[in-house]
Amino acid sequence: MRARRNCRLRIVCDVRPRLSAIPAEQIEFVPWSERAEVTAIQDAAAGIMPLEDSAWARGKCGYKLLTYMACGVPVVASPVGANAGILARGDAGFAARTSGEWEEALRTLLDNPGHARAMGARGRDIVEQHYSLAALAPRLAAILHTTARGSR
Repeated sequence: MRARRNCRLRIVCDVRPRLSAIPAEQIEFVPWSERAEVTAIQDAAAGIMPLEDSAWARGKCGYKLLTYMACGVPVVASPVGANAGILARGDAGFAARTSGEWEEALRTLLDNPGHARAMGARGRDIVEQHYSLAALAPRLAAILHTTARGSR
């Protein structure tokens, strides 16, 4: 992918990674904290979650993807493991496997900010409808109620 001068890779984590293939001026490191994470994500053009297709990656949950979506940010992610199911719920972002698919997805989001905002809003709706406490608490209560009745 041709680098855009005004684009940066924002990395939010506890330890600054060493990425020699990306020019230092195109990397923004944000030390992780609960408050910094949300602010950094909400201000992003896209949330990315690349994964190799391995047994370990297929076993990961889609927490990072759901965090981006909860913040109203469109996503580009490898459709591996839980990510595939989350991405299948609606038009909240792009599944990308190849470098060409990654480039096309990111370019689409950067070149179409209105579409990107709509995808981010759809992602937020998906999280509220399917993954929020309000959505999951009744299901958990029903399971616990059924289990309690069955153990009498």
